[in-house]
Amino acid sequence: MNQITFEKEAIVESLKPLKGDFPENYTWEIQENILKEIDLKINGAENNFEKNVSLKLKLNEALENANEEEFLKLSYWFIKKWGGISGFKENEKNNNKINDVRKGIIDFGSIASFSKIASVFNPEEYSIYDSRTIYALNWLIFRTKPNGIKYFPTPIGRNKTLQNFNISTLINFFNIERQIDDIYYKKEEAYNIYCSLLKEINLNLWDDENWKKYPFYTEMLLFSLSPDQILNEVKKNIKIEVIFPH
Repeated sequence: MNQITFEKEAIVESLKPLKGDFPENYTWEIQENILKEIDLKINGAENNFEKNVSLKLKLNEALENANEEEFLKLSYWFIKKWGGISGFKENEKNNNKINDVRKGIIDFGSIASFSKIASVFNPEEYSIYDSRTIYALNWLIFRTKPNGIKYFPTPIGRNKTLQNFNISTLINFFNIERQIDDIYYKKEEAYNIYCSLLKEINLNLWDDENWKKYPFYTEMLLFSLSPDQILNEVKKNIKIEVIFPH
């Protein structure tokens, strides 16, 4: 059994008990005023989950039919207004990298930003790669087998729990005999492996055939696992004994 299969099966089993209440527990809000900026309406959506799914699908349609100017405008809006990355600069360098996304080239240097665009431009193939999702995914991988397999490099995030309790420290400790480069996927391969893994998990996690098409359902579930929730689980399950020499 190869690693990607092992991770998939173990993670699916870990996520099954959590998926029942997931739509109601999804907390990422969309402010009505920001939708007016791109003249996009979400009708019939009752909660945060439904609103975000509707937005992703409508934005996908808009991006597919957009010219270059429209594509840039929608991309910057999704990163800065929906994603809350207000400091993301609108300049020629980022214009070029956003246009690269249309060609399937995603820069890992600002992966939390550029993966957002990829996830709505081609939602059947790509998912958002941000610190909170990777934090949850790495913890689920760690639970299955803490050492001997690879983890995903974590992008810089703004959540205080993620900053104060870096799960990479725990991973590194349990893999102390390995080189750091052997513990984590290389940045140039991490995103594609992540997207492939999420697609596999997604196919096996959900019963609804439409949900199986879009791995963003699994990405949203991982995002809904709060860092505090994971940290409490870490505290409950991890015991470290320090023995000093006499």
